[in-house]
Amino acid sequence: MKIRMLPQAQRYLRWAKRSLFILGFSLMTFSANELSALAQTRQPTNAELSKLREELQQEIRRTKNNNVGAGYIIDRRTQVEKNTRESFIRAWSKVEQRLAPFMGVWYGYEDIRHIYPSKIKGHVCIVSTGEGYGRFDIGVFSNGVIITNNGQVLFKEGNFLGSGSLRNGKFISSNGEIPLNNPRPLESLNKLLNYIIEQPDKSQISQQFKAAGCTSSLPNSSANTQPQSKNVSTINNQELPPALITAIRQDFLQYREDFGSYKDSRDHRVFFVDLNNDNVKEAILYPAGGRICSNRSCGIYIYTKVGKNYKRISAQETDRYSGVAGSRNEPSMGILNTSNQGWRDIATRFFDYETRTEKWSRSRYGNNGYTDSPLVVVPTPGTILEYSSGIPTDFNKFIAP
Repeated sequence: MKIRMLPQAQRYLRWAKRSLFILGFSLMTFSANELSALAQTRQPTNAELSKLREELQQEIRRTKNNNVGAGYIIDRRTQVEKNTRESFIRAWSKVEQRLAPFMGVWYGYEDIRHIYPSKIKGHVCIVSTGEGYGRFDIGVFSNGVIITNNGQVLFKEGNFLGSGSLRNGKFISSNGEIPLNNPRPLESLNKLLNYIIEQPDKSQISQQFKAAGCTSSLPNSSANTQPQSKNVSTINNQELPPALITAIRQDFLQYREDFGSYKDSRDHRVFFVDLNNDNVKEAILYPAGGRICSNRSCGIYIYTKVGKNYKRISAQETDRYSGVAGSRNEPSMGILNTSNQGWRDIATRFFDYETRTEKWSRSRYGNNGYTDSPLVVVPTPGTILEYSSGIPTDFNKFIAP
């Protein structure tokens, strides 16, 4: 039985195939199947869209009025993150005026939607991640919403992203437990892959991402990296203290088989802060990913200067990893006013499964350095070191043997 497409869909498919040809045969082969699905996917009617929007608004209200859910949709973005994404949107609006407002990383509960621009006019790349899995889709703009090749519709309501899926011929809401909200800046492909644990998904998405012309760059930019805000201090690895580089190398290379994935990222951060009031700043390494990270948290490494060298003071010899862990989705660290043995207490975010919210837990200095056990929950710290303000660190420069 042959499927008869509408004339508009046929024209769109012909145009899409012509556009794909200039990107090479492999790209055309990959995307033609996706575009064929797009062309044959039924679009939601105005009545269905109105219902989907109304249901999202109801869900937002319910979430705000729920003590547990309200914690998920609090806007925790830093001003740097907001400014970075807004600049990215403005730049892409000159190329993709209707699609640009959707671009960014949208967080829900165990569900993240990464919406990237594509070098193919009129397309966006959508990567869905959560609990270690990943899925890749292509989307196009139609009637104020994004239609994807798997029959899903995405639409904006302020700082919320709603979704609906085609089931048994009807579009129904598929927003998950918590509405996707407060989009953050897009990340490089390497950082994106850190969200995915399943190796087949990781490999497939990497290939699909490249084949579909997805990018995290500004239009006409060849570098597949996000521009740095003027408010973010940058420094290359050669300017980091050589003794600190040596200490980090020793920590990671002795477990090279386990930590090999670390050196593929350029998004690790180093903070410098005086934790023991001796006017010499300690170094705090907050990794962006790697095998030591779970889908929710990453180990944090703290070093202090001893003479001309640096020594790790986060669970030192008693733990091959680190005694301090912080949120992977909300990577930041707090400096508390309390102290122990002359060392300032620190706080990191963690996910509380009982309340299903992000909370702050205290880490104290003890006989084996800093450790976050036993768990002590503390209020939001007055001083917070946001991840975006840390020094970007490329492990390729000094971890690789």
